[in-house]
Amino acid sequence: MHILFLSHSFPSAYNPMAGIFFKDQAEAMAVRTSKVGVLAVVPISLRVVFKKSSSFLGLKKSNNNSVSTWVYTYPNIPKIPTYSVYRARKTGMRLFNEYVKENGKPDVIHVQRYEAGMLAIDILTKYGIPYVVSEHSSRFTENTISPSMERIAKQVFQNAQFLSAVSPAFTAHLSTRFALSFHTIPNSVDTSLFCPASQASEKNSFVFFNAANLNANKNHALLLTSFAAFLETYPNQAILRIAGAGHKYASLLELVMRLGIEKNVFFLGQLDRDQIIQEIQQANVFLLSSQVETFGVVVIEALSVGCPVIATRCGGPESIITSEVGVLTNKNADEFSSAMKEVYENYSRFDSKSIRKFAVDRYSKQVIMEKWMAIYTSIQK
Repeated sequence: MHILFLSHSFPSAYNPMAGIFFKDQAEAMAVRTSKVGVLAVVPISLRVVFKKSSSFLGLKKSNNNSVSTWVYTYPNIPKIPTYSVYRARKTGMRLFNEYVKENGKPDVIHVQRYEAGMLAIDILTKYGIPYVVSEHSSRFTENTISPSMERIAKQVFQNAQFLSAVSPAFTAHLSTRFALSFHTIPNSVDTSLFCPASQASEKNSFVFFNAANLNANKNHALLLTSFAAFLETYPNQAILRIAGAGHKYASLLELVMRLGIEKNVFFLGQLDRDQIIQEIQQANVFLLSSQVETFGVVVIEALSVGCPVIATRCGGPESIITSEVGVLTNKNADEFSSAMKEVYENYSRFDSKSIRKFAVDRYSKQVIMEKWMAIYTSIQK
């Protein structure tokens, strides 16, 4: 079976981590079927284009891990969200016709987020190739999607053969919002990459770790306030390491100083995936303090390493975390701090091998890709 993934986001010279999950999923699928391709028409902000003027715009082809990958990058027009859909549709169809000449027609199209879906409709109309959709965008739950983009999303969803969302809460939200039947297919984790360290490292302090963009949704103010309250009970017993970059950095640094916890908090900046894995391997507990998450891939990545997780009830983590692997809390500093104290005081009850097995059994690529293979097969019948 020949599967082609369509996406509006994919790793490039401009952002090596953008759409990394889509790349991982395509490579995982390539192990299970005869042919897999990726066609991604990726908008790049003008600010990033000017900042990285030496980088490459246009089409770049590659073949990594048996995946024929076509990534087309172009400068996006700010504040016109429908422009990216227009480019994905116009440029994407031209590239798809070339892709077919080189690789043959796919049997199934897999759309990663609705923005790439209008191209899938055009392919369905011209070639009769069915498509499925994986929806990830938190814009629906945050209610930040524009009316024009919502209309586009509805059209994409209505013409799909199968619709999925990444958590039960998100599935219910989209099913109600669009009066269509969505099904829950969670994200997957590469358990061969996100695994325990081969040799345990010695820790001088108990380590809390967070990895997230420094923006309002990730709610680092709650994280820092909760950690400050934790230190009032356990002074100098723990450190907090935060990986990520974003426009909230200056205000968060100011908050750290105001709380007087600067000796215990470390901002690490933007890290690549290997560095994130090393940080999780060295951490005692992973923290997630978001306002909204449709799923929370970082949660299953931490669990795959064997690291317990404390997370806010923000949509996705509720379907992942059980008392066996972590603690869920409301978006409240007192509750989050109490959860940190609870895990610290009862740390021995969390077994890293059991936590990893929990993640492998539910979220490994092998498990999730088998679900998708069954869906691909069913829509061809």
